[in-house]
Parts: sequence; C-alpha cells; structure tokens
Amino acid sequence: LLTAQVSPDNRYLATLCIGNKGGSVHIMRLDSPDEVAQYEAEETVVTDLRWLENNRIFLLEREKCTVIGRDGRPVGSLEFGDKVVTAFDYGDGFAAIMLCDYISGKNGTLISVGPDCTILGQVAVTTGLQALDAYRGSVGLLCGDGVHKYTKTLSKGGNADSEAGVIDLVVRYNSDVFLITQNTALIRNF
Repeated sequence: LLTAQVSPDNRYLATLCIGNKGGSVHIMRLDSPDEVAQYEAEETVVTDLRWLENNRIFLLEREKCTVIGRDGRPVGSLEFGDKVVTAFDYGDGFAAIMLCDYISGKNGTLISVGPDCTILGQVAVTTGLQALDAYRGSVGLLCGDGVHKYTKTLSKGGNADSEAGVIDLVVRYNSDVFLITQNTALIRNF
C-alpha cells in the first residue's frame, strides 16, 4: 500500500498499491468490505492518486498521467514523452505538473491537466522552480526570480518579489500566498 484517499462524497475509498506486476488501484465502498472496482497498471509504477470531481481518480505515473472512473475504467491519459515529473500538486478538478528534461531539473514546462486528462494550459518555467502549490483554482510558484501566481488554466494572475530566505509557499483560500521562511510566514497579495 502506497497511499489511500476517501472520495469527496465520503462514500468510497481508493487505495494505491504496488506489486510484482506493477501498480494497482482498489476502489471500495466505506460501508462494505467488498471491492467495487480495480485498475491495473502493469509494468509501470503509479506514484500518486487523487479523487477528482465526478467520481474520477487522477493517477500519476512516471511516464504519464491517467484518469479513471469509479468503475476502474480509464477515462483518459496523457503521455509525458521523455520529460520527467519534478513537482506536482492538485487544485479543485486539476493537477499542476512540472515536467523537466532531468530528474534534478528546475527549469521546464508547467502543465495543468483537467479531469479528463486534457491539458488546460502550460507555461515555461525558466528561473528555477523552488516550490509549487495549488489550491482551488490557483497555482503558486516560488522561483529564483520571485513568486508567480496563475489560474488553473495557467493564465498569469500576478507576480511579486520574494524575500530572502523564503523556502516554501502556500496558496491560501482567498488566493493570497504565504511565503514561508525558517522563522516566519509572510503574506503576498495578488
């Protein structure tokens, strides 16, 4: 078992497991010990899962992402080609995924993927990604040249300089951003 998550309606549980044939997702009702559905990802490792709207589950793999329904059947998938996932997070109904040429890369392309595995938007990140956070319909990036805020379609929402010593950021419910240092949290408005 790698991870598990309860559905937004609190009726189902999805578990992500790895075995000798690859990854698998098991979907169960919370009021029953019986499995409702299963998805097998043979010959690949699924690294994360997240329930989305409409009873769909987002699966992140090394080479692609896949969305499955509650019935365990694939709804769509998106291949990453020769790019490597270096950071990711989830907002409401989308995933923000940083794709780079190398596993240690901080420059590359940020994509936003919707609940049917279509690309909602993409933007080049060329100033060294240090942190990524998504919440509701917003994405926040901490880069070498400051803080950048985007919508879930990766339209620019604003940018600001970051203070020295900032190590992380958190997008808040009202779309402000907390900049986290070793000792403090600063608020940036956009």
